[in-house]
Amino acid sequence: MSSTVLERPGDEETAKKLPGMARAWATERAHHLGYEPNSTLVFHLELLVSELVTNTVAHAFGAVGITLCRERSGALLLEVCDHSPKLGNTPRVVHHSSIEAATHTHGRGLLLVEKLSTAWGAETHGTGHLVWSYPAPAEVEGGS
Repeated sequence: MSSTVLERPGDEETAKKLPGMARAWATERAHHLGYEPNSTLVFHLELLVSELVTNTVAHAFGAVGITLCRERSGALLLEVCDHSPKLGNTPRVVHHSSIEAATHTHGRGLLLVEKLSTAWGAETHGTGHLVWSYPAPAEVEGGS
């Protein structure tokens, strides 16, 4: 298991760099845990980390905790923990009609998480949210 905490800087421009920092950390840690760097699973991991950390930058405050764990089955578990002022609002996928989806400029992130994971979920904790995901090890079905 590997964990890190990324401290959120005070200014928003620097905070926007957190997803890239998290992605680099996760890629290196996945390799250290025995996953092939250019595998589909690691590619999905990079996208998932980017999306979940971007959500924390947009909707939460404070430090971002990231954990990667290789389970006995060989599955990779990703957890992203934040401190959110919106306690009680568990992150969830919102499915839009095609017309709504064409006009919205945001709101597709957790749909991406759903599509790139074999399983995922979200929980509230004392100071925020924990979102977990098992990155899909193979190409996802249903792409357009």
